[in-house]
Amino acid sequence: NAGKHAITRYALITAKQEHAAMTTFSIAAAARAVGTSRTSIQRAIKSGRLSATTNDLGERVIDLAELLRVFGPLKGTSKNLVMRK
Repeated sequence: NAGKHAITRYALITAKQEHAAMTTFSIAAAARAVGTSRTSIQRAIKSGRLSATTNDLGERVIDLAELLRVFGPLKGTSKNLVMRK
């Protein structure tokens, strides 16, 4: 039973570390990154096509992998992007 708890604890710690390492975009930055409007990003979230989460500051953010899955390669330059880690 103790081994089972150690594995569960390890899984939780690993999940937290992975979550902390994710690169996320604000809605405005995501729109710039894929070359669309904020309204289009918000519509994609509302329809369920794109998923967003809320970060520790209460801001809605979109994971880079999710943005790539839905919109393909990024179009914005790194100078114009505001990513959150």
